[in-house]
Amino acid sequence: MRQVLDTPRPCADPFDAGLAGRNASSLERLAALDPRVRTVRSVGDRAADVSAIAATVEGDADVVIDALGPTPTADLTMAGFDVVRVDGTMVLLGGVRQTLPVPYDELMRRRITLRGNAHRPVRLYLVRNDRSTDAATRGGPTAADR
Repeated sequence: MRQVLDTPRPCADPFDAGLAGRNASSLERLAALDPRVRTVRSVGDRAADVSAIAATVEGDADVVIDALGPTPTADLTMAGFDVVRVDGTMVLLGGVRQTLPVPYDELMRRRITLRGNAHRPVRLYLVRNDRSTDAATRGGPTAADR
């Protein structure tokens, strides 16, 4: 495991993005979108992926968004966890079906915000005259929407 600093590092450009993934052609297309996007192709080894991602983002990541989809192992997701900075955020949107061995002590010590989304549909609510109705004109959120 890498040494974790107790203080966040300053960010030279808040819009820099490092992307790690398995599909080389997808990474190439993403890199072509903006010169600030830097990519890392996963080699399938957690420690090697951590080193490559950390080198690409020049340290720890402010935010990690996992949108990988189904994977054979949780290694790349956990590599993302390993590179989140102190007070950073990790968002899980992907389809990893394995148990994530998130070390509780590291989560607490590094004060990481861990968020997840189960790909639920999002409802649009319109507010008019202090009354909420959704786009389908059904009145307000139901228990299923909460």
